[in-house]
Amino acid sequence: MNLLAAFALVTFAAAPVPKEPPKAPVESIEGEWKLVEFVKEGRPRENEQITTMTFKAGKLTIADGKRDETATYTLDPKATPFAIDLVPEKGRNETVKGIYKIEKDKLVICFSMDGADRPKEFKSEPNTKTGLFTLARVKK
Repeated sequence: MNLLAAFALVTFAAAPVPKEPPKAPVESIEGEWKLVEFVKEGRPRENEQITTMTFKAGKLTIADGKRDETATYTLDPKATPFAIDLVPEKGRNETVKGIYKIEKDKLVICFSMDGADRPKEFKSEPNTKTGLFTLARVKK
């Protein structure tokens, strides 16, 4: 065996075996999420009625304990930051543009209201027509 072949054999044999490939952002958003914090135009909304958001196969269900609201969603995981568009199924027929990130069991969505441009960063400040959801994955 020549020296190059021996080096290659040792290198590949010693390389760590990856565990499980990370899920794509599209797959990892699916599931039920509990609202932890909601900030609207820079002000925390402590009395928000939203309890959970469930993402499944392009449909979002928002529960507030009394009734559910539904919307369709599309994700663009190639955008930086990742982009999300929401279209309510009832009421306004306006696309809500947002960005999202997933960190372990935490989902953060920053979105524009009233047709404003998609946010570029994860913050909501006064007079910006932005909202910021922080959600925790519901473990089953």
